[in-house]
Amino acid sequence: MTRTINELNADQQAAVLAYAAKHGRKWKSALADAWMTGRDASQPDGWALRQVRNQFGPKWLSAVTL
Repeated sequence: MTRTINELNADQQAAVLAYAAKHGRKWKSALADAWMTGRDASQPDGWALRQVRNQFGPKWLSAVTL
């Protein structure tokens, strides 16, 4: 099942889009790794990235399209 970024609130969308822009085509694996190691908390808007992880989880990340 394909998921979309529209499932996120505005702050979460902005954080994910900024993270994707910064990390390029491998942004999903970079974010998954950051979630697993806790490095997402030190990112700009890390609180919003953590909300996405807690609310939607890794399955959402692997299925999302921007």
